[in-house]
Amino acid sequence: MALSPDKSEAILLGTRQRAHSYSNLATVNVAGSRIPLADHIKIIGIILDKNLSMYDHVNAVCKSVRYHIRALRHIRSSMSDV
Repeated sequence: MALSPDKSEAILLGTRQRAHSYSNLATVNVAGSRIPLADHIKIIGIILDKNLSMYDHVNAVCKSVRYHIRALRHIRSSMSDV
């Protein structure tokens, strides 16, 4: 199996203090392929950032909730007041 650097993502997790010590690292060599490091990745619908703060995930969930609540206005007239 070969890795595609264009489709693969890697992330280094750690505290802000630890992340500062490897801030000059931009790629990781995995099985002979250079994989760029990302600030955040999405795994099983959860967005993880390098500090595990969940800030990006919470923002994405809030954006989705706002979208769906606004979409309810289209069916509002079809709903009863029960």
